[in-house]
Amino acid sequence: MLNFFKAIVRRLYALAPKLKLVPPPTQRPNGISVMFRVFNEKTWIEASLSSIKAFADEILIGDTGSTDGTLEIIQTFIENHPNLNIQLLDCRNLSFIEENNFLLHKTRYRWVMRWDGDQIAHTEGKNSILKLRKYLMALDSSQYFGIILSYPHLFLDPFHLHESLIGREMWVHTYQKDICYYGDKSRVFELLWIPPYFQIRELTNYFVFHCNIKSKERSLDRSYWRQWDKLDHKAYPTLKDVALINIQKDFKTNDYSTACNENLKRSFNDVVKYSSELVGDYPKLLEPFLSNPPYRLIYDDNGKIIKRSDF
Repeated sequence: MLNFFKAIVRRLYALAPKLKLVPPPTQRPNGISVMFRVFNEKTWIEASLSSIKAFADEILIGDTGSTDGTLEIIQTFIENHPNLNIQLLDCRNLSFIEENNFLLHKTRYRWVMRWDGDQIAHTEGKNSILKLRKYLMALDSSQYFGIILSYPHLFLDPFHLHESLIGREMWVHTYQKDICYYGDKSRVFELLWIPPYFQIRELTNYFVFHCNIKSKERSLDRSYWRQWDKLDHKAYPTLKDVALINIQKDFKTNDYSTACNENLKRSFNDVVKYSSELVGDYPKLLEPFLSNPPYRLIYDDNGKIIKRSDF
């Protein structure tokens, strides 16, 4: 019942622009700005950029200190695509929330999409990201919109999904100067605040796959992101520095590699096997990773996951 009333109130608020009770949307070109957050995603970054190059009118890449070769791959991609509007921005001295807001307010187009270096879009077929572009371009330019997208959540290797199967977030919205990202204690990363007069649309196509398939080192280090984000980065320049001061408490070992293995094992019960009946076919750009996967979960004779190919 509460959700019903919330929906009614939001619909009433959505009339505000037409009634001129709020300022009209900023007169920006009717295109799409992608704010692309990156940190150590060398496995996926080239495919990720390739999947949205025909979708975006500009791509603002904010890097928070990649050290694994990601930046070199991005630079090569930019050099190989001189006609694309791509900017690589140094965000090493910004917190994650600050980075989001910095990129958001540097965008220049009507639509803003949040993107990460481990997301890969469909580039053809019924779920092509270009169909999302066509949909956005056709929406009423006098109104404000927030677009919720659902996405399959690949986990640990390309042949498994997280047990939650589908993620659901507001990834796309029209620009408005008061929109901002903020954090709270319940989430590792960010929340997006938008004014109540935005119309919320939820799309059911799976335009994008999230490839949450990291090295065991990246998986462990990433679990300390919130803690690292609050620390002095001069004292703790990398996520690994934070991991090393915590592994004895969290994993009863001072050996970093052992902690990485133990951390990964804790996720083995959180996976289900990939099913095209549930989430459809893989994006075409993921096909090379299926024939030569970066990692693969290994089962024993009883069908229990016992390890992954990197340990």
